[in-house]
Amino acid sequence: MLNRLKRAFTQNIGLKVMAAFFAVALWLIVMNVDDPTTTRTFTATVTILNDNVLTDQGKYYTVANDDYTVSFRVTAKRSIIEDLSNKDFTATADMNYLTEDNTIPIDIVATSHASAITMSAKTYYISIEIGDTMTERFVINGKTTGDPAEGYAVNSVDVTPNVVTVTGPEETVSKIEKVEAVCDVSGLSDDITDTVVLKFLDTKGNKVDTSNLTLNASTVTVTVKMDSTKTVPINVETAGTLPNGLELDEITTSPSEISIKGDASILNDITEITIPSSVINLSTVTADMSTTVDITSYLPDGVTIQNSDDNTQVTISVTLEKEVSQSVSISTSNLTIRNLSKGLSGTFDESSISVTMNGNETALSSLDSATITGSVDASGLTAGTYNLEVTLSTPDGVTATTVTAKVTIVQEEE
Repeated sequence: MLNRLKRAFTQNIGLKVMAAFFAVALWLIVMNVDDPTTTRTFTATVTILNDNVLTDQGKYYTVANDDYTVSFRVTAKRSIIEDLSNKDFTATADMNYLTEDNTIPIDIVATSHASAITMSAKTYYISIEIGDTMTERFVINGKTTGDPAEGYAVNSVDVTPNVVTVTGPEETVSKIEKVEAVCDVSGLSDDITDTVVLKFLDTKGNKVDTSNLTLNASTVTVTVKMDSTKTVPINVETAGTLPNGLELDEITTSPSEISIKGDASILNDITEITIPSSVINLSTVTADMSTTVDITSYLPDGVTIQNSDDNTQVTISVTLEKEVSQSVSISTSNLTIRNLSKGLSGTFDESSISVTMNGNETALSSLDSATITGSVDASGLTAGTYNLEVTLSTPDGVTATTVTAKVTIVQEEE
């Protein structure tokens, strides 16, 4: 079987090759002599003419579905059709012929083989959407993103130009709440000038699509100036002294330190920020108190808060020592009996009395019970035993609770 097939292909090989050659030649002759008419679809991009017909009325338009193309059928000899491409056709839509249903007829023209082709008689249309135009001016806010190099902070952000004019569909322009020019200062320690693209944001901070808007500027120049930074403690000076019997526990501030920025030559000489004594007068303080001041009022010239978003309010708290109680044993030898009637004498039945003393911690810690004296009043009393109230002499800032002592009064022997 294989041998038979082999002989079929190899016998008269010359005649077989010649026959194939003549078949190809015959096909080429037929193709060149017979050029039938054929039809093909082409696509062209539509150009809108005279759109000022709308824009001069304060209107805008957009092409429906953003589709600026038209497809059409062309009939011609096959040789012509094969020589044509999409670029051999132009398509225009003149706004002067706008219909009531917002469509414009498309005029399609062949730029090659125009007399040798036939285009479909069908009229094609492009659909547009029409709305009111709005123009607004927005102040451009200079912003930064990223963290500068350690020890540095942004001093100022300047934008040139600082106003942008926006024109376009009212429903788009009205969405714009603010315009920002954002410069990246990551790792920055020196001043920088950069060109940045504007950001158009709505009330929620989302970007507004400006592709269908006309802007008098889409980029601006942003200049960022840098400062050195430093964190220093806050110190509070005071005037006057506390009233007698009161002791100061501490004066604190919240926050206790503050981060500032400015030229390095200025910051080098700053070791603290001082709130002057005019704010706290201790002579008027009778209990714990606090007050709030704006720390920016006490910053040196050329120095500002590092982060402008930080709270500049500083709370100053003055705390007095708390009143405490302490039990003290006082020897009755330090007590006297006053106003004994003539011929009477008295003695204390106990060697000591226990007294609760009240006062601040400082006063009580230095209290010496051996130095405390007192007395009882025996006015009008006759012989007998009595519990008499003791009057004590205490240091400033210390008070004693009411206490009695047992006293025996006797008739003196004649």
